[in-house]
Order: sequence, then C-alpha cells, then structure tokens
Amino acid sequence: MAGEGDNYSVCRTCGEEWSKERREFWLTEYDGRWVRYFGSSRIIKDRGQYLAFRGILFAGMLSILVSSITIESLDGKGRCWPIYLTHQGALIETVYLGLAFSTTAKAYYYRDVEGTKDAPERTPWYCRAAWILQGITLPASFLIFVLYWGLVYDGGKIYPISPWTHGVNFVLMVLDQAVSNQPMYLVHGLLFMVYAFLYCLWSYIHFASGLKNCENDRYIYATLNWKYHGKASKLAAMILLVVAPFFNIVFWCLFFRRVRGVTETPKAADRV
Repeated sequence: MAGEGDNYSVCRTCGEEWSKERREFWLTEYDGRWVRYFGSSRIIKDRGQYLAFRGILFAGMLSILVSSITIESLDGKGRCWPIYLTHQGALIETVYLGLAFSTTAKAYYYRDVEGTKDAPERTPWYCRAAWILQGITLPASFLIFVLYWGLVYDGGKIYPISPWTHGVNFVLMVLDQAVSNQPMYLVHGLLFMVYAFLYCLWSYIHFASGLKNCENDRYIYATLNWKYHGKASKLAAMILLVVAPFFNIVFWCLFFRRVRGVTETPKAADRV
C-alpha cells in the first residue's frame, strides 16, 4: 500500500534492531548490495567526489592524530599518550575513517552502484570492520567532547590541539555518518557500551596497579580518581548506565530511518 512506508512504526523498527543479521554485522537482508550502502552517498551523487570526500575526512583525522602524538612527544609526555580516552578515541576514529575510505575506494571499481555479479554476496570483511568501528566512534567522539569540556577543562589555558581532539574530531564523524548510506543500528551501540566499560575498567587498573601519569598522579583523570571510590564509582555508573545509552539512542533516532530507506527497491534512475 502507498502509505505503508509512512506508517512504519518506531516500535517495529526497534524490534528489527535486534535481528541476528544485525547482531552479526551482515547485510544479507540487502541482497549483497554492499556497494550501494558502503560506497555511495545520497547527498554526494558523484561517486568519485564521494570518494574524495571520505579521503579528506581520513586525511583530516590522521593529521589530528599525528599532531597530537607529536605535541605530546615534544613535551616529553609521549609515554603517557596512550592512557587517555581522548587519544585512544582519536586512534580508533582514524582507523575507522581509513577503513571507510578504503571501502569506498574498493566499491568505486564496481560500475553498478547496486552491485554486480562478481560483487561479494555477503558483506566483505573490510565493510564489517568499518561498520563495527562506526558503532563505537560516533558516540565515543561525542562523549569525549562532552566529558572534556564539561568535566576536565577547568577554564584555564586552552591548548591549540584541544579543540581539534575534543570537537573537530566529532564534527568529522558526524559528517561521515550524515553523508554516507551506511546503516546505523541500535544493537551496534552495544559495542560503544563495551568500549566505555573497558575504559572505566582501565582507569581503575591504572590506579590499582600504582601506575602514574606524566604529572606523577595515580589517576588518569582527576574526575575519575579511584582514590575516592564512591565518587568515581558514581561517575562511572552515570557514564555507563545513563550517558552512554542516551547518546546511542539519540544518534540512532537521527539516522535510523535510513535503514528503512535502503531496503526499498532502488529506481532505475538511481543506478550508475
């Protein structure tokens, strides 16, 4: 019926979010047309331009990552670089955008945007890798932005690199998600939940093992100082049980209707 798409309920969509295919990062429900979803854009119609766009995003994030490592190393704090959530996030975001660019480049060689006979019937590993990291990087980049400017920044001097690692990185992730055809599933947000949990666990291990940051403190962030177990536990619980799920739901609500759209049979005019 003509109005079926308009009456497609959020409740039904929520139910489909937990299907086996979506939990396992496959695109079998899309008849193997991964070229369309991972290699083309609804906004940037020219696939060559879209490839260049994703290349620019990757180059931008790579520049931020290299600058961050270089600045910390020159300040004699290179050994502490990997312990921070900001820096781990920048690394993961760079890897994701690199995979996204590579996937788009691979898809560019297929003439038909809907896929060809020699295209893989199931989602290739590089698509799955990018897809998995997508579920982590978008909400994580926003979490890093909120936590830094809301809890870590004390109103003092702003280092030139800080806006890039606590803001611009998030903008790059939003641009990638907004322009791409990649489906975003609610179930994939569980990976972000796991990532947030592992970082909280790491911050506790860092404290309990006696490791210190480059300021000779046992904690990584003063706001998550496990010397004060009660306060740190409450903050960790707030992040894991309230903040992280909320971010997942918000981003899913922004992009979930794309899932409905890509399952529809494409018109001949949309084909390359």
